[in-house]
Amino acid sequence: MDENLVGYLLNALDPDAHRQVETALRTDPEAQRRLDLLRRALEPLASDAEEEPPPGLWIRTLGHVAHDQVRRARPADRPSLRALPRAPGPERGAPAVRSWWRRADALVAALVMFATLTLALSVLPGLWRRQQILACQNNLRQLGLALGAYSEQHGHEFPKVDAEPPKNVAGIFAPILHDSGLLTGDVSLCCPGTRDHPTRPCPTLADLERLRHENPAEFEMVAHRLGGCYAYTLGYGTNPDEHQGLRDDDDGRLPLLADRPDFANGCLGPGNSPNHGGLGQNVLFIDGSARFCTSRTVGVNHDDIYVNLRGNVAAGRDRYDSVLGASSARPYPGDD
Repeated sequence: MDENLVGYLLNALDPDAHRQVETALRTDPEAQRRLDLLRRALEPLASDAEEEPPPGLWIRTLGHVAHDQVRRARPADRPSLRALPRAPGPERGAPAVRSWWRRADALVAALVMFATLTLALSVLPGLWRRQQILACQNNLRQLGLALGAYSEQHGHEFPKVDAEPPKNVAGIFAPILHDSGLLTGDVSLCCPGTRDHPTRPCPTLADLERLRHENPAEFEMVAHRLGGCYAYTLGYGTNPDEHQGLRDDDDGRLPLLADRPDFANGCLGPGNSPNHGGLGQNVLFIDGSARFCTSRTVGVNHDDIYVNLRGNVAAGRDRYDSVLGASSARPYPGDD
């Protein structure tokens, strides 16, 4: 956030990042405090500006140096002072004329420009990554509002990933929200930090049921992209008969939705989500907050949010065993 705040003070952000910082400043007292600290830290720089040297100072200085050298020389070696350059100066009553830059001034300006360009090239990638993280957080909050609206309409229960098909894949939350009229055009299933931009409309639950019976292979392909770039809670239970989903009156620290985990060759990788270059993942919690986590161990009991206590991509073993599965993940794999 400090990088964006510095860019905000220097007016170096693009319009979207500028608006995001202003929004954060309106709602986050900590961001306001850090902005005040940065502003006070940068204030002394204004007093370091150099004053413009008097016109002709450089040539008058050379003249004085030459005169001193001639004075110290032997009479036989002493040249005529008539050959010394006369320092130009403004006539009395005439307006001062701005002199050309000295070579030293040009060199300093070039070095400053080089340092500024180097700093900009090193800072801009970080600012861009931070902008993508903030955009993803805002998108997750929008999805959180849709999930919260659904829970209010359905007895405090969030969209549930069932133990039985066809609603037994993590990405089913998207068609459920779509059928409820809560997945509007303002909400994206694609993280802004990725290049995935799905253009196909979200299928209805009826479409999925029909596709499962008529073309199971196509159903699996559709299920793989239902949840877009995000991973949704698989619920918890030790067997399908005891399966439960999360509710909005559960512990607010429980993860509900996050950037999808890293899969390589169909297997869950050990690292962070690829959505933000492996640096971490944005996580949406039941209380509606969203934050960027540099580690996967951000469950209530600091457990890995992508696997259960047994290390499997499956339903949690208990209410506090958080497991967020990518779109095609199932709470009870192999039980279809």
